Amino acid sequence: MPQQNRSRQNEKVRIAILDAAFSLVREVGYDKLTIEGIAKRAGAGKQTLYRWWSSKALILLEALVEHVKDELVFADTGNIRDDLLAQMLRVEKLLTSKDTGCLFIGLLVEAQFNQDVANAMNVQIYQPTYRAATERLAIAQRHGELQPGLDPVMMVELLYAPIYYRLIVPCTKLTAADIPKFLDMILAGIRL
Repeated sequence: MPQQNRSRQNEKVRIAILDAAFSLVREVGYDKLTIEGIAKRAGAGKQTLYRWWSSKALILLEALVEHVKDELVFADTGNIRDDLLAQMLRVEKLLTSKDTGCLFIGLLVEAQFNQDVANAMNVQIYQPTYRAATERLAIAQRHGELQPGLDPVMMVELLYAPIYYRLIVPCTKLTAADIPKFLDMILAGIRL
């Protein structure tokens, strides 16, 4: 748990709190969710929540990560296009899902105004996924699937920029059908 030292924390209580937050935000929405509501749903004391997290956003972030962590992995089947497509489609599904998409957007907005949330998102979501993506792209470069001189971090940014753009610009809609098109256009410029 990145935010605070919770070495004595009861794991069952932690999971109950995260599950309560995740289910309650789907029912009432990000704006109406309260620490009090999460504590009540989890059967935990409000003080426990404040001791372990400094805001509802940080509880929700940890709940989101707990629920999606297995979806953010990068496979290595030996075919970079197939591996990227599979992972990008999982990301698209998470970002457009009623369960996780609205929650992620709420956290993304919160991170623009709350440095603690921005830092936590970097540590819990972006750094691990960037690391996994750049490692997978570097392997593809070593195997001759991608141009060797390109910066893997910039390649990640190119690959995911259209997804985030479609997510946050309200006049466009993110769809699974567009992911292979985006990927193929980008790969046309970075493949050997």
